[in-house]
Amino acid sequence: MIARGLAVDIRLGCAVPRSCYRSRGTTCKPASGFGVRYNSWIFVCSKRVVTSSMVTYMTKTSAPVLHTERLVLRGHQETDFEACVALWSNPVVTRYTTGQPVAPQDVWTRLLRHLGHWMLFGFGYWLVFERSTGRCVGEMGIARFKRDVLKDHAVLDPLPEAGWVLMPWAHGQGFALEALGAILQWRDLNLSQGDTFCLIDPANMPSLRLAAKVGFQPYLKIDSNDKPVEVLLRRGRSP
Repeated sequence: MIARGLAVDIRLGCAVPRSCYRSRGTTCKPASGFGVRYNSWIFVCSKRVVTSSMVTYMTKTSAPVLHTERLVLRGHQETDFEACVALWSNPVVTRYTTGQPVAPQDVWTRLLRHLGHWMLFGFGYWLVFERSTGRCVGEMGIARFKRDVLKDHAVLDPLPEAGWVLMPWAHGQGFALEALGAILQWRDLNLSQGDTFCLIDPANMPSLRLAAKVGFQPYLKIDSNDKPVEVLLRRGRSP
């Protein structure tokens, strides 16, 4: 139940005092209040400060559900923790990524990070499931990781980085291409035009072949912990 004098505003995602509302397109800032513009509306609140950053974060909340012929891609949930632990403790999954199994507490941090990434930027990672069985296929998406290894390549910093990992049982069935194709199509339709990059171990030939199939091309080579890493770039596409 909403207390008297409050209104639920679906744009903010919270209860806002009715006295906060003012006319559309009119800036109203009393000495005791704080005004915020949201799509030409001004919110003025003398008791609760509603900042513009809160408006931004609350409007980018979660991953959309994507469907392909055989797969469902959706955002991470608390109940996915055990599936994520199974994924990131598998040595085949971690061979070319973290290099070693990820501890459960760090998997939990990763799960929370994915949720926060969607709230901040409006894009991020999905969990991928097989439609016919509900089994977790893997995890993939696009994100801004601000990697230390790329500190000398500032041009890449604002670009989304694509990444993907699949459970071993899901290899060799075309699932990665199916899911990554859907993600990049979503990226082209919903994000501002621009490039996307990915980092791949040169020894990971299956990922290099997959990257080429969806449009990534060699861009540069870097060293990470004295190991070579390929940086590949996919140029922006028109929707």
